[in-house]
Amino acid sequence: MQRVALFFKHFLAALGNCLLEDIEVLGPITVVLTCTCIVLACVIVVQIAYEMILDPNAADVASRLISLSIDPDKWA
Repeated sequence: MQRVALFFKHFLAALGNCLLEDIEVLGPITVVLTCTCIVLACVIVVQIAYEMILDPNAADVASRLISLSIDPDKWA
């Protein structure tokens, strides 16, 4: 765990050093990171919407559970 933290510390230090050396790269990097975050947020929202709202099997889950329930009256 400590090695991973040390790696990220060195990685961020090197990234900061590179950005300070070449400041005109900061604009395009900001645009790319912003677009990437927006796309990831959209993918997450669509996945949540599909699971909660658009799942075609979600409508008949209750009827399937009732048919599988253990009811002593159904025993022959």
